[in-house]
Amino acid sequence: MRAAVIPILTLPLWLACGAKGDLIIGVLEPVVAGNSSVSAGAGTGATGATGATSAIAGSEQGGVAGLAGTASEGGGNAGEAPLDNGGAPADVPCVGDEEPLPGSLIHRYSFDGSGATVRDSVGGADGTLVNGAMLDGSGVLALPGEDITPPLTPDQYANLPNGLISSLSEVTVIAWTTWMNGAGYERVFDFGISDTGEGQGNSGKSYVAVMPSTGFPSGTGLGAEIAMPGVPTLRLGTSEMMINRPAMVALSLRSGLDVTLFLDGKLLTQSATPVKLSDIDDVNDFVGESQWSKDHAYHGSYTEFRIYDAALTACQLHTLLVRGPDTP
Repeated sequence: MRAAVIPILTLPLWLACGAKGDLIIGVLEPVVAGNSSVSAGAGTGATGATGATSAIAGSEQGGVAGLAGTASEGGGNAGEAPLDNGGAPADVPCVGDEEPLPGSLIHRYSFDGSGATVRDSVGGADGTLVNGAMLDGSGVLALPGEDITPPLTPDQYANLPNGLISSLSEVTVIAWTTWMNGAGYERVFDFGISDTGEGQGNSGKSYVAVMPSTGFPSGTGLGAEIAMPGVPTLRLGTSEMMINRPAMVALSLRSGLDVTLFLDGKLLTQSATPVKLSDIDDVNDFVGESQWSKDHAYHGSYTEFRIYDAALTACQLHTLLVRGPDTP
């Protein structure tokens, strides 16, 4: 999921940009945002497993194994190659603070408190931690990832209420998260439905998902995948790695128009898509789990998870990055 060359401009002293609210004073390099006018690239099709680790194929799918994990993402429907889009966007500077639209934050999960309930402080759509995952009062949700040592234990993740995104025309999903490394195709989040309906199945049917590591031809780092019956699966790959460090990952989708992937307020890749949010039957709104049973559970932690009913820009996301996860 190729490093882009970022033009360096000189900023005046009054503009201070920094990660997590750090104040930087003096002449510095600006934070840059990708141009939202990036066009879709050509599809490349699925590839088979390469290297010493073989890929485990999902239904009608193939892929490249990533980071000692299994690859289960690839094609959409029979005879259709998946789109794989990783074009490098142009860069423009952010000037000042650009705010998300008032009222656009509709769900906010800060992982406060203790126990197995994940509170939504904005929309009241509380979620449930599954298979023994628990909050410990620290404001952090820690997930152990896949258990590969017998006796095996079920995946731990957060299951949010059904229908969080399918009624929207635009959405931006943001996770403040630290990925601790692991298998390819783990999920930062995966909203949709599996082949068995509600609950994880052998394969995904329709979904929108973000993964910290993939085997996509356009990049094996942070990536995203959009799937629905009747159209080729869209895969956005980048070379960005987010191992063992706090990151703000965001994905925006405008129904029938485009989908965009961001890391720390930077636009990484964007593609046109015919998929509408109403096409995603999101009865499995998973944080840290996949629709596909062969994919490993997420190994990492979350400090905040948000859903906006608007397609936020890179500069709006940069404002949120500077403020940090504790301030909407």
